Parts: sequence; C-alpha cells; structure tokens
Amino acid sequence: MTTKIIRAEHLLWMAPALFVFMIYLSSSVDRMMVFYQDRYFMISYSLITLFFLAVLLIPYILHIVLRRIGARNLVISWSHILLSFLMAASIIFIFNKNLPININWRYYVGELGSFRLWSYYNTMGLLIARIFIITQLLFCIYGLGTIALHYINSVRSRNREAADNRENDYDGSEAGFAQQMIA
Repeated sequence: MTTKIIRAEHLLWMAPALFVFMIYLSSSVDRMMVFYQDRYFMISYSLITLFFLAVLLIPYILHIVLRRIGARNLVISWSHILLSFLMAASIIFIFNKNLPININWRYYVGELGSFRLWSYYNTMGLLIARIFIITQLLFCIYGLGTIALHYINSVRSRNREAADNRENDYDGSEAGFAQQMIA
C-alpha cells in the first residue's frame, strides 16, 4: 500500500462503521432507545451508521481538499480526526450500554435507580452527539475558510506576477524604442 491510500482522514468514515458493526454483533439488542424532547425513539444500528457517515461526509471531503492544495494544518486536522473518532466511539458505546427500558418507569412515584442510570447515560450520549455535530460544523467553517483564503492568495499572487510581467514587457519595449530613435 502506498501512503496515498493510507490517510488519517479515512478514520472519519471507517471508524464509526466499524464501531457500529462491532456493537451490532456483540449487543444483546439490535436497536437503541433514545429519549429526546419528551419522546422515545428506537434507532437501529444501521441508521446510526448512516447518521455518522452523513455528518462526516463534508469534513472528510474538506480534509482531502486541504491536503491536495497544501493548506492543511497538521495539528487541527489530527485534532479533528481524533476528537471525531473518540466522540463517535463514545456515543455508540454509551447507547449500547444503555439498554432499552420500560418507558413507564419515568412516571413511577419516587425515582427508580435503573431509570436514573438510564436517564444519565441518555443525557450524556445526547450531549456528546451535540458536541460531535458542533465539532463537525466548526471544522467545516475552518476548512471552507482556509480553502477560500488559499484561493484568494493564489489569485493575488497570479495577478502580481502578471503585473510584474507586464512591467517587464513595457520596460523592454521602451528600451527598444529608444534604440530605434538613436539609429
């Protein structure tokens, strides 16, 4: 394999798919339960994989473009990849540990320990999912801004070079004209 094939940004699409596949094989249930905005949702692992792939598609493309134009900041790129990798793993493993519960436990008098633990994991998983999405948005803003600045700078340098070439052509034509006048 060459280094053109092995790139760190490939972790953005491979890792979530691999995590979900491992969880799907080892989990006792094939769906995870999420409580969000006063509703319970049963989400399959294939839908979670599609969620991660959809959210990570644009950042993945931005990593490739930044690498190709040579405008990539190594620290920011690796930080984004590792944070995304860790948050995706955390979300998947939290919701895998957080097995579905009886939805009527929410309305019991007093607080059930099982529901409190489930609610804690649910809240933590949703918080990490929000941070994950915000991280991807921030990287997209950074990537698009870096690409725009790169192309603005390249256009300016091309314009500067073209102006310098025109000045050199103009100076040369004046010297030729002066020699013609002397002869």
